[in-house]
Amino acid sequence: MNWPTYTTRYPDTAGLLPSNFMNAADNEHHLIKAINRDRTNYLDKVESLISKTPARQIAQGSYQNDLTRKVAFSSFLSELKAYVVIDNVCSLTPADVAGGDGLPDLTCENFGRGGIDIEVTRLSSWDKMDEVRMEVEDMFNGTPYTPIINWSEKFFVMPYTHVDISANERFVENIREKLQNVNPNNPPGKVANYGIEIEFRKTGASHGVMGGTAARAFPIDPVGAIRSRLIEKTSKQRGYRPLIIFLDSQLSFLNLIDIEDILHGTASSFMKPDPSPIVEKYERVWQSYLSDKGYLRNDNSSRIEAGDEGIFGENEFDQVAGVVLFDITNTCHYVPNFYSRNLELKHIFSEVENKIDGESFPNLF
Repeated sequence: MNWPTYTTRYPDTAGLLPSNFMNAADNEHHLIKAINRDRTNYLDKVESLISKTPARQIAQGSYQNDLTRKVAFSSFLSELKAYVVIDNVCSLTPADVAGGDGLPDLTCENFGRGGIDIEVTRLSSWDKMDEVRMEVEDMFNGTPYTPIINWSEKFFVMPYTHVDISANERFVENIREKLQNVNPNNPPGKVANYGIEIEFRKTGASHGVMGGTAARAFPIDPVGAIRSRLIEKTSKQRGYRPLIIFLDSQLSFLNLIDIEDILHGTASSFMKPDPSPIVEKYERVWQSYLSDKGYLRNDNSSRIEAGDEGIFGENEFDQVAGVVLFDITNTCHYVPNFYSRNLELKHIFSEVENKIDGESFPNLF
């Protein structure tokens, strides 16, 4: 698709971009790839998201119209997703606009006693994974086969070192070479190397849709990157005004249980002599939730031991009401902060849980 065609078909998105976008944008920019490859499903979703949110205000404020950078554009879309989701709870307005340095991304002035703020962050997988997905999608679009990608234990979904990245690049280069010899209308059962396996299943017209899996259990946040990101976001909390962190996760291996372990801590299966005094302090207020999550024993003592509390127990999170996990299936999960001294957070939990917890938003990314 050329630029004039794109601007005609997607005027709301194009209106936020400079006229030289195709030359100015990063080579790895997702929108550039989608335009060049006619990925209309992606382009349609971006246009829809922009058309029903205050996208121009956010683009001009938070991003200073700097949407040619791939990272900035991805973060911009995460902020728009947060707007669509949280707008089901209360009426939102952008807060981090021009001249508003240090402010949270979004705010809800008409919620609770004095309003709440929303800060958005994004977790994404290594970009080379996207390259493999997009290449296979393009190959099999409209064929009777559905490709399914499996990432083995030897592939680093979140590479942290140069060695990890180099190993991944070898796997990706090798699998792309093998794909060049595949007939998408008559593929083999699979192509594979030690890091990546792609199965081809005959399912009828696939439109390039794939199911991606990771063939092992991942250690939760092995180097503390997720914890650090969430702690960093608490800096946007203002005075005694509650803050909700919206976590847009593009990680296939990160689920609700993982996030609860990070935020709440780990519940012990064994009777130990030192239950968390913080959990027990607020046990009466949060008893129903704590029981449902298995954080209490039959005698209502805490199964989370002292020292095993999650990061919600740290001082920085005292006025953080909770975290909205928007997972890779476009499902929302609200994880409340039951460690806080602010008992109003229980009311916020009730409101948010009733309106978006467990809800799916299939038309978003």
